[in-house]
Amino acid sequence: MLTKAPVFPVFLVREGESGRHRIEFLPEIEMVSTGDRDADIRTNTQRCSDAVEAMIRRYPEQWIWFHKRWKTRPPGEPRLYT
Repeated sequence: MLTKAPVFPVFLVREGESGRHRIEFLPEIEMVSTGDRDADIRTNTQRCSDAVEAMIRRYPEQWIWFHKRWKTRPPGEPRLYT
């Protein structure tokens, strides 16, 4: 948002069991800039997350998450990690 650089989602997709991969470039994610910084951050983060989610749904067998993304939980919810 600060640099106004274009954001293009790029993913590496494995081709079968061959060990070969291809690069998939998705269309630019348009970043919003309404002047409401907090709302823009939420909207732009959601747009980027939507692109990642779309690829995970296309290739769920190729997805693995390595870090603890969810650092907080709603009040009363159990911890996700030990």
